Amino acid sequence: MPYAKLAELLPAEPGRKACYARTYDAAHLRDHPKQRVTSVTFFLRVVGLDASGDKFFAPRAEPYDRIQYEHVIALTRRGAKRKLSTSGYCSGDVTAQCVVECDAGGMTLEKAGEALLIRLLDDGIEFDNDCDGSKGTRVKPGADDNVFHVNKVSLDLCRELEKSELGE
Repeated sequence: MPYAKLAELLPAEPGRKACYARTYDAAHLRDHPKQRVTSVTFFLRVVGLDASGDKFFAPRAEPYDRIQYEHVIALTRRGAKRKLSTSGYCSGDVTAQCVVECDAGGMTLEKAGEALLIRLLDDGIEFDNDCDGSKGTRVKPGADDNVFHVNKVSLDLCRELEKSELGE
């Protein structure tokens, strides 16, 4: 199963969703002065794809060809006025990994109880990359910005993010 590691985080059934978030408090940021990221929100969902490639978002009796894991990540950084967000696809039999299209980087995911550890890949993630060759904002791993511990939260916290980034 090409999604075995992801299925540990979220069962491989269309319609399944999970939301994780963390806002780092002043004490944490004081103890980690090199950490630029002040908040992280991560959304993961499973969609089904029928034979024609059309997506569906809830379990159904009709057969489907395959499933697909989709993600959205958003973060804020010290001194920045706007939140950065981007989306992409996830896979993983041995390691759960999510990538952003157009070679815009990615991350690995690791379950930590009910929480999630998000580890940026070496080249980080490029946010606001529209695949047309123009550059977005790249967030690279740093001394204190390479692993983010986020907690499972209500799906309500991710609804707007899902809609704005994935359009559904």
